[in-house]
Amino acid sequence: MAHVRTLVVWNRQVLLVQHHDPRDDVTFWMPPGGGSESGEAPAEAARREVTEETGVEARVLRQAPVPPERGYLLFEAELAGLPDVMPEVEACETEIHTIGARWHPVTEEALLGPMESEYWAELVPLIRERLRGAASS
Repeated sequence: MAHVRTLVVWNRQVLLVQHHDPRDDVTFWMPPGGGSESGEAPAEAARREVTEETGVEARVLRQAPVPPERGYLLFEAELAGLPDVMPEVEACETEIHTIGARWHPVTEEALLGPMESEYWAELVPLIRERLRGAASS
């Protein structure tokens, strides 16, 4: 089983999922993702997880490089439908669970939005590239 994360940038915003860990009472944001299902290709899992966690339809563009110690495969995707977010909210008292999802504005000064820079630094050049591509089109 592959663990995947998917970076979706649209209209100078990044699509993120909010999680809560009740063991430490910590809330944090990250790109949508999860595990692949039996027989499912990682790129298909990346697309499916975006839809399941956010309600947004995405088209996977490519796999992006991530250091192997990260423990996940990273995919870049683009919006393939409406941008309306309808998160899959979970209730759980013992493990990390989803509590929301939304588009977060990104700028050159704040490329990661509310994500922790120590953990998600590898996304900075990818988001910058997507912003530059949007500016030139």
